[in-house]
Amino acid sequence: MLKSITIDNFRGIKHLGIENFGRINIFVGANGSGKTTVLEALAIMASPGDPHMLSRLAMWREMGPMNIQVDYPLRSFFFDLNAGRDISLSARTEIGTQRLAISGLQPTISQSIESGINQPAGGVGPQDATGLFSGSGRTEEPRLVDGTKLTGIKYQFIDEYEQSATCVASLIPMGLQGTVIPV
Repeated sequence: MLKSITIDNFRGIKHLGIENFGRINIFVGANGSGKTTVLEALAIMASPGDPHMLSRLAMWREMGPMNIQVDYPLRSFFFDLNAGRDISLSARTEIGTQRLAISGLQPTISQSIESGINQPAGGVGPQDATGLFSGSGRTEEPRLVDGTKLTGIKYQFIDEYEQSATCVASLIPMGLQGTVIPV
């Protein structure tokens, strides 16, 4: 049974720790206060390294599919849309503590130069108050300050027995593709 959870840099939650879970738990709060985000963190902890879980969560929030051209649904998992801040999830159960770190992957400098990823799209101006790039009457997905897009994410999962597993999920034209990295 779940005893506690700690969430850092996930969606709209900078830091949250919840202790003393019972057999039945009820989350109450105003719209946008993070109730669904806590449930999403629990879902990710229940299936660490499954990139399809992230796709399902993005679709449940009606963000549309994620792919190499559109990184916003994947970027939305990071606090303030900043994939430079690693997500950290930790859950304590009767058996022990499980930890999951999720890092955003960006193209290497050579990949960026070859594909022109670091170059802003034509007509794109400065960020507006919502953090969206706007200009020439159109709005684009939020990006990191340097303009690079995410190419995927990396999971580092440590179970209650201190066994570690790493998975990389890469954005591809049709969504996310995951691979487990041998230790």
